[in-house]
Amino acid sequence: MGSGKGHQRWYNIEAEGKSSHAYDAIVNLTRPLGVACHNRPLLQLTDQEGYQAMTKIRQLFSLHSDHSSDTDFIAIFVGGHQNKRWPLAFWLMLIDAMEACKIRYVVFLGPEEFRLLALLSSA
Repeated sequence: MGSGKGHQRWYNIEAEGKSSHAYDAIVNLTRPLGVACHNRPLLQLTDQEGYQAMTKIRQLFSLHSDHSSDTDFIAIFVGGHQNKRWPLAFWLMLIDAMEACKIRYVVFLGPEEFRLLALLSSA
């Protein structure tokens, strides 16, 4: 099942419709199956996964703060695709601003940004 390209037909079930954004294509693929879905990714955690995640975040906060019971924070996702990446200087400036304002944050790296781990950790 898939979407043809130009005049080429490769699939047994052909998805109809044009997609203005890559995420919109999933709606066209699921419609023939009678499945309704959102056009944006959504990560849903089980209760156990949520508990494990918050436990890990609390452990990390307790290493870096006197207030380990406070779990309010901002998540910073460093990542992007192709020309949608911001430079390292932007992320360092953002981290400096968060530190200056004493805002708690957690940095998450995309797979292609893992090379920045040491530089961001030292900041």
